[in-house]
Amino acid sequence: MRTWTLFVPSLAAAFALATAHAEQVIVRQTDYSNDSITDGGRIVACIVTASVEAPPDRRVLNFQFIQLQGRVAWKITGGIMDWKQVSVVANPVSDGSFSSNKFSVPNAFQKSLTPEGQLLGVLVKDEFYTMFAQAFFQTPYSVSVTWRNAKEPTVYYINKSPAATIIHQFRSCVSDLSA
Repeated sequence: MRTWTLFVPSLAAAFALATAHAEQVIVRQTDYSNDSITDGGRIVACIVTASVEAPPDRRVLNFQFIQLQGRVAWKITGGIMDWKQVSVVANPVSDGSFSSNKFSVPNAFQKSLTPEGQLLGVLVKDEFYTMFAQAFFQTPYSVSVTWRNAKEPTVYYINKSPAATIIHQFRSCVSDLSA
């Protein structure tokens, strides 16, 4: 009789990076989209949003990679999905982080919480820009979220990269941002 051992390095790395008591969620669907923010018709931010669902879990996660003029950041927002009504109510965040098996530098970001419960992490150590961008756009990566009123973080392991069209549109937006 043969004994088989399954070892998935990227999944093992994600779990190793997670807090000992963190709940790990199996992500069933990840959708990416592009957005931008304008001011007076001028682009001031380019955004790629990862929308993450894990039905029947009612919690949904949005993780955004944001390129501002001269800065890069991430933003975590969330909600509670009513699967029957297909509607979402905000689920405030109290803390969070981003990591991958090639990028785990939580102190590279200055975090701030909005009154609505959205968490923004601005990269303050510019030498990590390339590593952070590669970790997001080339997956797999993990987003750890402590939802408000939760005692322990929840770790979402994302194993789907943005499509080439999303990356192309983001790069085009960044070019317009730099112009």
